[in-house]
Amino acid sequence: MEKVDKTEKKGWLSIVFSYTEGRRGKLALSVLLSVVSIVAGILPYFCLYRVIEAFVNGTVTESVIAYWCLAALAFYAVKILCFGWSTGLAHSVAYHILEQLRLRVADRFLHAPLGEVQAHSIGEIKAVMVDKIENMEPPLAHMIPEGAGHLVLPVVSLAALAVLDWRLALASLVTLPPAMVCMVLTFVISGKSFEIYNASNERMNSAIVEYIGGIEVIKAFNQGKQSYARFSDSVKANASYFYHWMKSCQMPMSLARAISPTTMITILPVGWLLYVNGSLSIGTFITTIVLSLGIAGPLLAAMDFVDSLAKVGTIVGEVDSIL
Repeated sequence: MEKVDKTEKKGWLSIVFSYTEGRRGKLALSVLLSVVSIVAGILPYFCLYRVIEAFVNGTVTESVIAYWCLAALAFYAVKILCFGWSTGLAHSVAYHILEQLRLRVADRFLHAPLGEVQAHSIGEIKAVMVDKIENMEPPLAHMIPEGAGHLVLPVVSLAALAVLDWRLALASLVTLPPAMVCMVLTFVISGKSFEIYNASNERMNSAIVEYIGGIEVIKAFNQGKQSYARFSDSVKANASYFYHWMKSCQMPMSLARAISPTTMITILPVGWLLYVNGSLSIGTFITTIVLSLGIAGPLLAAMDFVDSLAKVGTIVGEVDSIL
């Protein structure tokens, strides 16, 4: 009992990491490789900047173009290799965590008192053992390594923009606050909808398993109509709740995704005014346009991971309550 109490006081991330069992080095390497991949992915923009600068200054030659093109290709190759390696390591660790969770849950039910086991419906047990633990794989395999990279890329892009021209760096951030407001509004509207959806999904799973498992008895006692009605109603209720949940979040989420990538709304007019006034070179102007495009995408991906965090936290909480 003391061990259970200590586990309950931990955060869900600590609980998940407790199942890595010697694979934390792989996970750390996966995060490091993801960050290297992100940084390597932005360096070709620097190579493009040097080519544009050579054209503007009139110092361009075939050797200069070839050198920077090969450098960009090398950086891109590093990006692909590191990303593939990082993804492979993350998936290996993620599936190990799922294996350990399933083994622990199975062992818990084998040694638990019969009354405690019967307190859980067959649909709940099936949902936890099969569906919910499996749903943790995409967040664990992608959220931890890629999430770190998606947070690093906007920082690197903004740092590069600040080095080139701090005024354009500030201009590129104008559209982010309204986008973040829309995203926060989405989370507020959503609230605890995922937990309610989980409960609805468990009821549906119970109805499906009970209907299929008892089909012979149902047919023998001519109860097919009533049993199928319960099965059908649970499926329709689950689908209806999910539909209305997504519909309530559609407008703010769509606004956030539409506003975030619109950095050009401020970059282009501000950059043009600075260029016309002679305080910004054409090479720097073009490079800042390219770099600003690398800010919104990773932030949107990081926003998606926030939803994955809530999902994993809910699932881990349910699994931990069983353990």
